Amino acid sequence: MICGNMDFEDYKAHDGINASAIKAGRTSMLHMHHYITEPQDEPTPAMIWGSIVHLAVLEPERMADEIETWSESKRTKAYKEFKEANAGKYIISDKERDDLDAMTEAVHAHPEAAMILADTQKEVSILWENNAGKCKARIDALDGSMICDLKTTSAIHPAQFQSQAFKLGYFEQMGWYAAGYETEFGHMPDAYIIAIENKAPFDVVVHEISASALRYGRNEAEKIAKLYQITAATGCTFTGTCDHIQTLNIPEWARENTELDWS
Repeated sequence: MICGNMDFEDYKAHDGINASAIKAGRTSMLHMHHYITEPQDEPTPAMIWGSIVHLAVLEPERMADEIETWSESKRTKAYKEFKEANAGKYIISDKERDDLDAMTEAVHAHPEAAMILADTQKEVSILWENNAGKCKARIDALDGSMICDLKTTSAIHPAQFQSQAFKLGYFEQMGWYAAGYETEFGHMPDAYIIAIENKAPFDVVVHEISASALRYGRNEAEKIAKLYQITAATGCTFTGTCDHIQTLNIPEWARENTELDWS
């Protein structure tokens, strides 16, 4: 079920495994269980900034209601009063406002990024069920043929971003989105990630996820979700990263600098 008008708080309240839970499950079932059952940590400054960028790029019509700019010192009574008067809003500095404007302009000035985002639904919630139980996803942008996610990054070079995408579980995330999309539209989507450099000059690179990489991500995500549901249903222990003793040794790259025989 597509819920295009569902706000984020309502989305969070719905039961279901989401992409963030899947990413935790890449580490272990213990980490996934902790993510699903325990209150989450406060968002980091980087996470908050990412949310602000998403708002500016994807939903600029909401900015006036959700973002305020403060130009003076934050160590004052005036700032405290201003913050209280704007509770629930993002408060950014003049420098951050300038950066935000530059990042937004960079995305819309990029021909491929602008084309992908044009005429799409933004911040769309999808709820579905499969053999892993209740599932959900919140997709940055979609239409009848594709899904798109927006990422801020310091690794803007394509080769670096590819490594970061694998390390941070972006393939599983997009594969999970694709699974939800297929339940609604009946076919797998094309999938894109728009990467925005998080510091000047705010370069933008559009990545199309290959069909094989998207299938890989979906298979891995669904495997993690199914394992979690089986573990929960059978009352088994949510195991951690490793349940047996590991051997700790000098890494291969460091051995070259020694005269010892490592055989």
